[in-house]
Order: sequence, then structure tokens, then C-alpha cells
Amino acid sequence: MKFFTPQHPSVTAAPRSETIDWYLDRGWVAQVKWNGRRIVWLYETKTVQLYNRHGSPHTKSLNIDASKVLKDMSISAIFDGEWMYPTNQFFFFDIMHYSGKDLKTTPFLERHKLLLDLVNEEYVVPVITEKEAAAKHLFGENDKEEGLVFRHPTAPSMNDVYLVRCRKDRLS
Repeated sequence: MKFFTPQHPSVTAAPRSETIDWYLDRGWVAQVKWNGRRIVWLYETKTVQLYNRHGSPHTKSLNIDASKVLKDMSISAIFDGEWMYPTNQFFFFDIMHYSGKDLKTTPFLERHKLLLDLVNEEYVVPVITEKEAAAKHLFGENDKEEGLVFRHPTAPSMNDVYLVRCRKDRLS
């Protein structure tokens, strides 16, 4: 199992109620985009290796106890997530590889379900399907939340056009 570059939003949408309506009305889902650093978490044989989104090893030491994060310590997987410094919190929003299987072509909602099966829920970024909940995150005052990411529910993991970033700092 080796690192591969994770998906990155190639489209940016304006942070407006109409944006939320447009995506959620068409069956897309949203996830909170945290204000932190991207981490790719390789876990194999009870060993954790952390990389940034470009494939360079993380230079910061993260105190991660995998036994608190994973439900099953015998797996091998590559998780995609965000590390929030200086609080040393981290969250996973996707899984890219699991026990020898490349998940690039697996639809997002199937990958997210697998993520919830493998990782304790407190470490997983939930899927948002309700407009009111999406608006609360996009227009709320939590400075740890950078905005939302909209995902097509059946999109494969490596097709960036099905991943749309909507950032709070674009509010006018």
C-alpha cells in the first residue's frame, strides 16, 4: 500500500443560500470543510504514516492513538482527512484504500459508510443532506469551520468535478 494524491476540489461555488439549494436539491451531499491541514493517513500492520496532500511526510508530530480511532486494529487502509492544529484534533472525510482494494471507483456514499464501519464516529466528518444544517455550518460563527464541500453521492473518489468547495471567506 502506498500513498496516492487525494481528490481536491476543482470547482468553487459562492457561499449563498442558493448554492446550498442548488446542490442539495439535485441530490448532492455536503460535509464541513475544516480550517486545518490536509492529512492522508496510511494505516497498516498497526503502523500510522501521515502525509500531506502532495505526498510529503507530515513534519509535525501528531499524538494519534490508533486504538481510539479505529474499531478494528487489524485492517490496512488509507484515510483522507483534516488535522486541526494546535488542538491536535483530526477528522476523516473519506477512505481511499481498504484491505488491498483501491476504492477510487467506489461511489462516495459507499466509501463513507465503510468509513463509519471502520472508524469511531467522533473522528468522521458527517454527511449533511438538510439545507438548514448546511446553512448553519456555512453561515455560522465557528472559526474552525472553513465552509462546506459538496459531493455527488455516486461520484468516484478521483473525479474532482464532483467535489465543490464553498468557503466562508468568500462571503460578501
